[in-house]
Amino acid sequence: MTRKITLKDIAQKAGISPAAVSIILNDKPSRISQAKKDEVKRIAKELNYIPNQIAKSLSTQQTYTIGLVVPDLENPFFATLSKEVERFFTQRGYFTFIMNSDEKNNQDKEIVQKMLQRQVDGLLLCASNAAYYSLDQTNEWLKQITIPTVLVDRIFDSSLSSVAFDHFQGGYLVGEYMSQALSPTKSSIACLTGDLKTHTASERLKGFQHALRHHHKQVEPLILSGDYSIESGYQMGKELLKQMSSTQLAGVFCFNDLIAYGFIKAIKEEQLDWQDFGIVGYDNLQIGKTLGYSFPSIAQDVPYLAEQACQVLLKQINNNRTTKVKLELELVNIK
Repeated sequence: MTRKITLKDIAQKAGISPAAVSIILNDKPSRISQAKKDEVKRIAKELNYIPNQIAKSLSTQQTYTIGLVVPDLENPFFATLSKEVERFFTQRGYFTFIMNSDEKNNQDKEIVQKMLQRQVDGLLLCASNAAYYSLDQTNEWLKQITIPTVLVDRIFDSSLSSVAFDHFQGGYLVGEYMSQALSPTKSSIACLTGDLKTHTASERLKGFQHALRHHHKQVEPLILSGDYSIESGYQMGKELLKQMSSTQLAGVFCFNDLIAYGFIKAIKEEQLDWQDFGIVGYDNLQIGKTLGYSFPSIAQDVPYLAEQACQVLLKQINNNRTTKVKLELELVNIK
């Protein structure tokens, strides 16, 4: 069995004390020359030195672990977010625990408790849609979180830090765009939404309706609600096609691109041209281009969202200061 390499082994080869080796490998401020630092790190690599994380945690009072809770890892938005968060913290010497709540509020709470039991240094929380069904209970257990925490995109009336897209602005951009398509012949608009009890969906709808009013368009959109899946978009799409035709519709605001893909499937089943329906999506998923679908969509820069959330959390771990950040959105693929 190969003997475990220790700080003493590195120190003997470098001709310095184990304490000095520890200072160098933990990147602590010191007067040690850069040449000696480089040498020690080279020796540690040559000897395949593996740091003792437990000992490091005891000395720094940190576990160098981060918790990330997401509601649906199958959704490309949260899959990308998870990948970017893990990459950010891996580069900074942290291990990321990623857990999926499956859009269940009781799972949110249980997972957060498990993270706290593991003594993670910080928490990034993308709450489930179900968390909005019982806001009093949700806000109550959020108050019980005592470690640095950042709410990511799905936010609440909470004192916790948050980083989120401005979904009111996103909805407004779509409403502004669709108001230009309205005409005496095409005088109707429809919205295929996510759960309107949630912050993201309700803000998108508010922004959309505000834009229509702002541009003096006296039209009440037909609203069909479901969830953010392709199947939900398909079912809502079938219902919409029973009520309206492409000749009536100036546009259909799909609250994410997955809903749009489901709606397109429903349109194709009726042997109609999906491009006649004025579809506008939300997310600007790259898979759409692979599928051959190109329609206006609100671009959410998920890697940037992840980076900003991670930066806010890291700063909070270091100085315990809460921050609230709102990110702007853009309507793309406009022809």
